Amino acid sequence: MAFAGGFGSAGAQTATLTTTTSQLSATGGTVTFTATIAYSGTPSALGFQVELPAGWTYAGGTGEPSIKPDAGTTGTLEWAYTGGFGVGASSFDFTASYPAGLSGVQTVAASAVYRSPLINLAIASVTLAPVSAPPAAPPSYTQGPPDRIVPAGSGTTFSVVVEGAPAPTLRWQYSTDDGQTWSNLTEGGDFSGVTQSTLTVAAATTGLSGYRFRTLASNAVQADVPSTSALLTVNAVAPSATLTTNASTYAAAGGTVTLTATIAYGNEPTSLGFQIDLPSGWSYEGGVGEPAIKPEPGTTGALEWAYSSGFGTGSSNFSFTLRYPAGLSGDQAIAGAAIYRTPLASLALAPVVFARAASAFETWQAARFNATELANLAASGPQADPDGDGLPNLMEYALALEPKIADVAGLPVASIAAANWIFTYTRPVDRTDLIYVVEVSTDLATWSAAGVAHERIAATGGTETWRASHPLAGTPALFFRLKVATAP
Repeated sequence: MAFAGGFGSAGAQTATLTTTTSQLSATGGTVTFTATIAYSGTPSALGFQVELPAGWTYAGGTGEPSIKPDAGTTGTLEWAYTGGFGVGASSFDFTASYPAGLSGVQTVAASAVYRSPLINLAIASVTLAPVSAPPAAPPSYTQGPPDRIVPAGSGTTFSVVVEGAPAPTLRWQYSTDDGQTWSNLTEGGDFSGVTQSTLTVAAATTGLSGYRFRTLASNAVQADVPSTSALLTVNAVAPSATLTTNASTYAAAGGTVTLTATIAYGNEPTSLGFQIDLPSGWSYEGGVGEPAIKPEPGTTGALEWAYSSGFGTGSSNFSFTLRYPAGLSGDQAIAGAAIYRTPLASLALAPVVFARAASAFETWQAARFNATELANLAASGPQADPDGDGLPNLMEYALALEPKIADVAGLPVASIAAANWIFTYTRPVDRTDLIYVVEVSTDLATWSAAGVAHERIAATGGTETWRASHPLAGTPALFFRLKVATAP
């Protein structure tokens, strides 16, 4: 595309080239421009041309027409629309890159054409002033590293703020003799950022207490300009031990609990020991992250672990699992102690106490009886019958009835079907803590489950329907009864 002829009056058609940038960087960079052609009618074609200064290149654009420059184009850039015109205006953005070291004002000239009819549109050039490189200057610190006091095992940082032209490079150093002699730090281990403005110490040990840290800043003007130095003081942390668990109760039916043993310290130990005493009936099952010396699976009574190496930074810990039997009562306490050396320190260990978890029946009781009634087993106990309907509380629980309301509905029903006596009842699906047995008798004196077929015949929502049957033959009269007992 080329533009020819003079630029005349554009009437209602105008074109602009704009940017939000007014100054350029001495180190080079990019500038984004917006090209716009506004009009009152609908064009049949539009063209836009830009003349880049020497050394500038086209880097790409957004919303451009299909005819556009190739990336990397220098000198003259051209765009053309043959369709896809905007309502009242068509515009797009493009980016140009410029080199470092420019001098003088940089002018980006542009022109545009509208048709039909053919109208050449004048556009004001965009002028950009380059930023001159600052004068060369040696490194100069505006902030030195501050002194730090930290507990052993924790991290800390030292920072400086330095100026200079060109920008200085940094190198951190340390001194163990109060600044008399200095050595360069090496990246890695507890130290990171040894050539950055901020030096990080990951985990300070008491062995670093009394160290001083500084930087050397260098550029083309002057090398090895030292900062002020900072003193690191590391206070020893007294070793301590904890035994923790995410459980607070144990189940009446038996099960397992997992505990975590931790010994924290400031200085790395030479050895560690951990011992706990298990309640009667409890046993060790195994662990994760344990030291090499540990209990054998199945061990009861006293359990012991020992480290002679492989210590963690600031602390050593492991988890282990214990199994406990069914039928426990009262609180179950796991007690123990730990040892740290060198120097030798015996560490107290707060016991972990597990309370027995409430059974499903106890939870049911708590929801239906007040504190006074719960304390009175004659009112709330499993064999109590507070509503006087002949059903003890355990049976009320088994059949999902209410213990304080005399029941007339929801009770078992006896019938005859085909050649069988039938006994039908409903019960909740979640009473897995109970054993249900249906027995028969011909004289109300002797009861037996012999000859009784007991099966679930339906389940709806949270309720199951069960049926017990017994042959009619030889039993002109038959009595049924439902017995429930707590599962072992």
